[in-house]
Amino acid sequence: MADGIRLRVEVDDSRVRGALRRMQRAVRHPQPILDDVGRAMATETRQRFRSGTAPDGRPWKPVKRGGQPLRLTGRLARSITHRATDDAVEWGTNVAYAPYQQFGTGQHYTGPGGKRHTGPYTIRARTRRALAWGRGGKRRFAKSVQHPGIVARAFLGFTRRSERTVFTIFERAIRRAARA
Repeated sequence: MADGIRLRVEVDDSRVRGALRRMQRAVRHPQPILDDVGRAMATETRQRFRSGTAPDGRPWKPVKRGGQPLRLTGRLARSITHRATDDAVEWGTNVAYAPYQQFGTGQHYTGPGGKRHTGPYTIRARTRRALAWGRGGKRRFAKSVQHPGIVARAFLGFTRRSERTVFTIFERAIRRAARA
């Protein structure tokens, strides 16, 4: 090739390989991304307490005492938290009465296994001789009462909005990893 032209092109792909390695690491160890997902889902759940709506968008049934449902003390809303590992993310509450609010009780039960009409149930005095309740100075007492159940007021759930939020969080994380 004495008379020809020789062209040699070298490509420095180290930045591209580095970006691919960072993206791979982000996906292989996604705990920070899943932590962001859990934080977003917990925030979304707390917003439902403010709006008084279920994950499907329906408003919660009103309560007889007046005021907003599930907001008497704020304990349930404040208890919403999340936990993330490289394998999973979960969010929810450790408040003992949460499942009864989420799924309802008695004839109103809508929990796992579908709608079940279990009928009213009996509440009995266990630590005292009688149950006591009342408002405005009118006290009532009984050894037991029939309770019709608690209407379900779902607050935990995964919606289309949740799905979009999770997708956006992963997309941003991978883009950040590629640029780093």
